[in-house]
Parts: sequence; C-alpha cells; structure tokens
Amino acid sequence: MEARENLRGSGILLSISSLPSPYGIGTLGREAYNFVDLLGDLKQKYWQVLPVGPTIFGDSPYQPSSGCAGNIYFIDLDKLVDEGLLEKEEILGYNWGTDESEIDYAALHQNRCKILQKAFERFDTNAQDFQDFVKKQSEWLEQYALFMTLKTDNLYKNWSEWPSEYRNPQTVALEKYQKKNYNTITFWKFC
Repeated sequence: MEARENLRGSGILLSISSLPSPYGIGTLGREAYNFVDLLGDLKQKYWQVLPVGPTIFGDSPYQPSSGCAGNIYFIDLDKLVDEGLLEKEEILGYNWGTDESEIDYAALHQNRCKILQKAFERFDTNAQDFQDFVKKQSEWLEQYALFMTLKTDNLYKNWSEWPSEYRNPQTVALEKYQKKNYNTITFWKFC
C-alpha cells in the first residue's frame, strides 16, 4: 500500500445543517457548493463536517442509524424541483420552522418524509441509474431500507421493543412484511 502524504493546511468546521436554507436546515445543495467556492477563495484546503448519517433519537450526528446512508434532512429539495419531482409551491406549503436561527427538528421530522414521499411518487424506480445504485449498494441498502420501514411502523421505538417476529431476520413474518411493504422499503432506498 502506498503511503499517503499528509498535506498541511487550514480549513473550517461547519455542519451541513448550519448552511442557509429556506427549508429549516442546511442541505447538500447550492449553498454547500457556494461554501466550497468560498473556502477556495479564502485559500482554505479543508471543510470538516459533522457525521452525515441519518439521525433518529435526539437528532445527534454522533448516533446515526446507518454508517452508509445519508441524512434525509440534507437532501436538496430545490434539486428535486429541478428534476421535476417536486413543485416549489409544494415545498413552501410545509412548516420548516419559524425561527431561522434555530433548527426545528420536530417540524423537519414531521414534514421531510412527507415531501420526499411526494418526490418518490413521481420518481421512476425502473430507471437504470436507480436500479444500478440499488444493486451496487445492496449489501447495506436492503437492510437499511427494511430497518427504516420497521422503525417508522413501530413509531421510532427502540428495536428491542418491536414485535419479536421482526427482530429475528430469519422469520417468515419478516419475509411477509417485506413483500407487504415493498413500496415503503423502496421509498427508503430512494431517500
């Protein structure tokens, strides 16, 4: 293995969530690109971010529900408008919080899945890029999407409080659940 040279340089720590956004939380959208351009203009080499995994209890970036999936809060809704999956008016119809200086996680939790569900309904899950992604990432994606479907169905309770037939990945009940909830599982893959 080739030794990697450590390049000395300066940078800035800024959580993606702290970027400006009209939708309650910063995203990996236009403002993220603007920030990278600013770092370049300031001759900074590094942008240190907090972990970007999906948060559940307490919305702590240090307690993600997956080491591979991204946080749905960081999905750029304007990009989904550009792709024809959402209308700007639809997004603006949701409450993203009333204080621009604070993140209203309750409002995000209540509304982010709803607006992403609208985008998913218009998304072509048969598109080759999506099918390739699902196949390439299947090692973690299948289990993650199933977990999130179960997590939401069980009102975000701790896994140990779920019905026993869903805690054992080898049960017939779990296989039936997967078939019954195929669309919701695919939604989480989309996210």
